[in-house]
Amino acid sequence: MMYEYGSDAYVYPNVRKLGKHLWEVPREHMAVMAALVREYTGVCNFNFKVRPGGRMCIFEVNPRIGGDLACDVPRDRARALFEELDG
Repeated sequence: MMYEYGSDAYVYPNVRKLGKHLWEVPREHMAVMAALVREYTGVCNFNFKVRPGGRMCIFEVNPRIGGDLACDVPRDRARALFEELDG
């Protein structure tokens, strides 16, 4: 998911969410994330921003399902992920 906020800096709770939409993560970003979790098994959640020019800035990686998957991703897409993991 990609979220849009009413300011350049996200400082909770002084931020207003303007919108959200599905977003395909670029391959180069996926390669960076895959390298970070190369020997990890399980679900994890990356929180990051894309800076002007397209560079990724990772804030945190959590070894759990994130709120966007739990609440914002369309149910059929989330279901497909869990079926793949259960496979």
